[in-house]
Amino acid sequence: MNDALLFLALRLRRNRLRQFARGLRRPKKAIGLLLWIALLGLLVYVQVRTRSAQARTPPEMVFALFGFLLLASVLNGLVQRGLAFLPADVDFLFPGPFSRRSLVLYRVLTLYPFSLLSGAVLYLFLVVSPAEPLPGLAAFLLAQLCALHIQTAVALLAVFLSERVFRRLRRGAQLLGAVLGVGIVFLLVLATSARGGSGRALAALADSPVARILLFPAAAAARVVAAPGLSEAATPLAALLATAAGTLALVLALDVRFFEASLSTSARLATLLSRARRGVPPGTLPEGGAVRSLSAPRLGLFRGAGAIAWKNLVAVRRSGRVLFTGCCFSLLFALPAVLAGRGRPGGAEATGPFALLLVGILPFLMQGYLAFDFRRDADHLAELKSLPVPPLAMAAAQVAVPWLLALSLQALLLLALALLGAVGPGSLALAAAAFPATALACLASANLAFLLFPTRAPAGGTRPNPAGFVLPFFLLCATLLPAVGIYALFDSSEARPAVALGAAILAQYGIDLLLLAVVGEVFRRLDPSTEVR
Repeated sequence: MNDALLFLALRLRRNRLRQFARGLRRPKKAIGLLLWIALLGLLVYVQVRTRSAQARTPPEMVFALFGFLLLASVLNGLVQRGLAFLPADVDFLFPGPFSRRSLVLYRVLTLYPFSLLSGAVLYLFLVVSPAEPLPGLAAFLLAQLCALHIQTAVALLAVFLSERVFRRLRRGAQLLGAVLGVGIVFLLVLATSARGGSGRALAALADSPVARILLFPAAAAARVVAAPGLSEAATPLAALLATAAGTLALVLALDVRFFEASLSTSARLATLLSRARRGVPPGTLPEGGAVRSLSAPRLGLFRGAGAIAWKNLVAVRRSGRVLFTGCCFSLLFALPAVLAGRGRPGGAEATGPFALLLVGILPFLMQGYLAFDFRRDADHLAELKSLPVPPLAMAAAQVAVPWLLALSLQALLLLALALLGAVGPGSLALAAAAFPATALACLASANLAFLLFPTRAPAGGTRPNPAGFVLPFFLLCATLLPAVGIYALFDSSEARPAVALGAAILAQYGIDLLLLAVVGEVFRRLDPSTEVR
């Protein structure tokens, strides 16, 4: 590799790390990081506590997981067509005196940190009671690198496809990739559930010679995890290391003129990054910005303030991929952690309350996927204020759509948990009464935080609240605190738990209505010409 490119790659990684460390001096970033660390620690604690010392992860489950990832890497390469560089890399590196091989190696090296981190996270949440922890971790990391190399090779070979063929393959690859994404999520659910299991069909597939040859990195990783000792794990680990080196050599040996194809791919990446900085997730608008006009229904519900809700519903309809990603995130977040204790000593007792806790905090964690409200209207606040709509009705119309989305997602998760036996009828009844109030409190707090510090992105559009999770978190805690105090007061008076919970939930509904009125009043007093930055 060119020494200048190696220096640039290392210096960029160091500068980003230093920028992240300096950003922690700001209280909002430091508190936000502590919140995410606390959440991750809670999940790890539950996983460790509910795991059995005798139970181990079946090797066929590891094989199936990495088999899915290898297939997904091939599909991602077909969707990409060429290498996706950052805009600065395109302007600086493409005209420079660098060989194609050096540029390919530079791009692969810049993707290594994310691949290694994702491999470590998968190992942490999937592997149970490994005989040799370090070789198992190394196998996961090497398998992730193999998948990255395969994706890069397929993306380079896809340059030889015509534009017409590529577009057709891309649509099919995106659909198949979505199916594989759902499969990976449910595979993780089965892997961490004592009631789940791979079944004889999955074990037979893992033992078949064809699958072991075509998906060799997955088979080698499974053998390393299942090895009882270091000597047994050495041979498949060495083979996996050789495979990672061989796939990298294959990528570097490909003589492909990828510059022209990479320009369009990099342009799509720049568009996605621009939307992310403005708070618009990928998939909100179709490629090219072409959308089909939708007329408002004639129902009286969508008149007045209801027209604002209809606008947000149309945005939801055009954001199918965003909602699909949010659903996969919620499944990956909630189900494995909940089902990890089913059928294991000490796990069943905490499953019900922990399931309600995880599902209940999803509206807070998924604000980026549910922000079809004031947070996407920073450029249109002046137009909204000119409408003849009362402030309370405006606030209710803006919060209604994300509130319904959050409740729908929570209902799907609870239904899945009920079918899997993780929650009982009592937990479902409590969720049906409490989740509408907590979800409304979460979304109203997020909108209030945004209206207190409204921000417009430099290139137009809107980006998330500059306070991140910090200010909405403290507002949410202040909103929930009175209900918690009422529950503690009734509980100390020796009232029945059902009475205490009912009083707390009713109080929370009243606080939510008051909070909506506060959101409307803050919106009424807002001056978009001076306060929106």
